[in-house]
Amino acid sequence: MDATDVLLLIDQARPAPRPLWGEPRLNASSRKRSGRMPAVRRSVTLPQPSSDPTVLPTLAAEPSPKPAASAGPDPLLVLQQLAAAVASAIPPASPPQDPLAVARGLEEAARLRVWLSVAELAALLRLSVGTVRGWSSGHCPRPGVVLERCKQGGVVWWLVRVES
Repeated sequence: MDATDVLLLIDQARPAPRPLWGEPRLNASSRKRSGRMPAVRRSVTLPQPSSDPTVLPTLAAEPSPKPAASAGPDPLLVLQQLAAAVASAIPPASPPQDPLAVARGLEEAARLRVWLSVAELAALLRLSVGTVRGWSSGHCPRPGVVLERCKQGGVVWWLVRVES
């Protein structure tokens, strides 16, 4: 099931739009006041209690009238198909990331004394490139880690130093 099928299911489940013109939308009390709907009193007849205290009154269950066949699809079926389409579109959960991966990467970069580009440092720290671009030399992304910034030929490079 692709995206067009999902959109088709959503359109089928959407109720028919109400017209924007014609009769104003009135609630029951305002229709009564305007004379468009007469006040109707409804009464419910309860079964009379039996003289025998061991007999509990029972209400006869009347068979409910079957709803008229609707012109549209069954809403429950549409909802199930929509849920299946959404579930198939969601990618499976990725395995949890190693919480020490960033610390190991910083320690390795400091040990190798390699200069990292802005994109490389951003990927190592799992941050956006724009965040790293805003830092100045001497920034500490973690306690005990200091970044040294160097700009050569319009390109910014970072050296990671670990303080002991």
